[in-house]
Amino acid sequence: MRRKKHTEKEVHAHLISVVSVRLREGYTIREISLTKGGTQLEVKLVLLWKHNMHIEYLAAASWPLDPTKRTTRVEVTMEGSYDILHDISCTQRKPITSPYRTSVIRRFWNTLQSINQTDQMLVHLQSFNSIPENYMIPESTKNGVPLFYIPPAPLLR
Repeated sequence: MRRKKHTEKEVHAHLISVVSVRLREGYTIREISLTKGGTQLEVKLVLLWKHNMHIEYLAAASWPLDPTKRTTRVEVTMEGSYDILHDISCTQRKPITSPYRTSVIRRFWNTLQSINQTDQMLVHLQSFNSIPENYMIPESTKNGVPLFYIPPAPLLR
């Protein structure tokens, strides 16, 4: 089994929320550890994507967890056989002629894109109550001005 790092980024959400979302998506916990002299908590999650192909999702935050800090460092790593990793990472240099392999690669990249979209949605949900514009009704709407206006359809003759 070989490993290839896909992305590394910061997600502005609590570690507990990030791990909770991934567990609901089918990931399993591979390892939980304290690193950097006991100042950082790392949770390694793994998703079996296909036989001999895993997606590892590492979520790390400072320890002890502070409810006011919404920062989790995330790292996504692909783990699989050389053939699969080569096909996934080298498709631009050498096109694959097999429709089946092309379909598998496309589904894998869609899965990686879905991971990113889920992280973005979690950030939006976590920040919803901290930005008043997200949940306050505009003054004009309170005073009776419609928020949306749909003009009447023209009469057909």
